[in-house]
Amino acid sequence: MGLIVLVCVSFIYTEKAMLVVREQDPLMIELNSKKDSYYKAPIQASIDGENIIPGYEGIEVDVGLSYENMKKYGLYNESMLKFNNVIPDKSVSNIFNKYIVSGNRQKNSVSLVFFVNKNDDITKIVEILNRNNVNATFFVEKQYIESNKEMLKSLVSSGNEVGHTNYSSDEDLLFSNKLVSSLGREFNYCYTDKNNKDLLKLCSSYSMHVVKPVVIGSNNITIQVKKSLDSGVIFGFNINKGLNEELDHIITYIKQKGYTISVISEHLNEKRLEK
Repeated sequence: MGLIVLVCVSFIYTEKAMLVVREQDPLMIELNSKKDSYYKAPIQASIDGENIIPGYEGIEVDVGLSYENMKKYGLYNESMLKFNNVIPDKSVSNIFNKYIVSGNRQKNSVSLVFFVNKNDDITKIVEILNRNNVNATFFVEKQYIESNKEMLKSLVSSGNEVGHTNYSSDEDLLFSNKLVSSLGREFNYCYTDKNNKDLLKLCSSYSMHVVKPVVIGSNNITIQVKKSLDSGVIFGFNINKGLNEELDHIITYIKQKGYTISVISEHLNEKRLEK
């Protein structure tokens, strides 16, 4: 027993001694002196009444891993720094009873959302998205899913997202969720174009976020987009002739202005993009 205690004490002492030596290493001293210059604080989710905008992860130097990485060469090398993401305390990841009205502006992206009625034809929309190498999010009525399952599976497999809408009860929501899952990818977002407390309560009870985009009308679509374009915007479109004619130009304009176009799950994700 005495020998075991002696070994344990010796191990603890050795470990502490090694930590002291490491902290006095010129490389570690340099790391500690420079780590704060790389720190970027996380951005907290922004809440305004019933609306919420996602936060954005910060970043900090992982001193321990950076030290081990550089110690092999015995000198400080910025390219060998290792980082950790810093998660915001106030985050959409655990707040569901608010309408998400935008993505975080730090990500310099926008999202295109299409509302699809049961009799709509989205062939032209998909063709334009594919031609421009852009993915989008489609919120569709469950009857449309039932009638166009194979086409929607192909849409999902190519990187687009499909959710459902027009849910009025728990049973309706759960049934529609199963339909969406059968397309090949889980999707935990609901859609509304205006405040709807019943919908918000229903979706939040299943830990689903409710997305409320900037709705673009059927007239002068491009002009409306140009007026509303900004980092984080979620554009909501109804399927119509005007959209078929103008979507190509809209996508080109958004790209020319330096924005990326992301599906909803990427657009609203609070994970840091840059490494």
